[in-house]
Amino acid sequence: MFVEVDGFHIAFSDIGHGEPVVLLPGKFMTRQRWFEVGIAESLAEEFRVLAIDPLGFGESSKPHSPDDYSSAVVAGGIAAVLDDREVDAARLWGYSLGAQTAVDFANHHPGRVLSLVLGGNPVLPRSALPPDPASLEALRAGDWARFWELFPITIPAETMQAMERDNDPVAQASFEEGVRDDVLIEDIDCPKMFYVGGGEWFWEAVRDVARRTDSRFETIGELGHAETFQSPWLVIPGVRDFLQSH
Repeated sequence: MFVEVDGFHIAFSDIGHGEPVVLLPGKFMTRQRWFEVGIAESLAEEFRVLAIDPLGFGESSKPHSPDDYSSAVVAGGIAAVLDDREVDAARLWGYSLGAQTAVDFANHHPGRVLSLVLGGNPVLPRSALPPDPASLEALRAGDWARFWELFPITIPAETMQAMERDNDPVAQASFEEGVRDDVLIEDIDCPKMFYVGGGEWFWEAVRDVARRTDSRFETIGELGHAETFQSPWLVIPGVRDFLQSH
């Protein structure tokens, strides 16, 4: 399904019944990944699941200008899906970059967010983690091999191949250049849950942010970034409990 906003198409899936939960994918991921690992279907047993490809991702439009990727524009695409589905407010679950997208949406549309589940990301201000110019150059040149050499997180080869197949590298570079405003997680006033694989080099940063914001926090074994997302049987029980509690 698609909704049109400001001349762009935003792709989404709508399954299940109950209180709505919005799923937002990570860097180079699409909404289909939530289905491939079984998270979407599992949640749909109890909740209404809206899995969304934000602008620049999956089957949504992929403009090449950074000016098209302000956080307000990206959040507006998510809001357009909620409007189309007649959803006033929802719980948001984002993984990796999707966690930051969820926080951006909460910043621009605070009255429409009931709670946040933030996986694999401490959601630090963007100014603390500026994009690597060499990585952006590699994406704009379509040089995936060079980009993966610079990528700071270990990704399985089959996952890299899927990401290359599903993404427009120029659009991804434009997204990183366009969405640059800082959002302080402390300013987001809703219940929050953070989780992260214990094998992530930044897991302590996630723990510290969760403590500082009085949020729920869980580590997922000693798993790395990709492995945490691909292990829903370890993640879903805690997330389900959190969603049911709020």
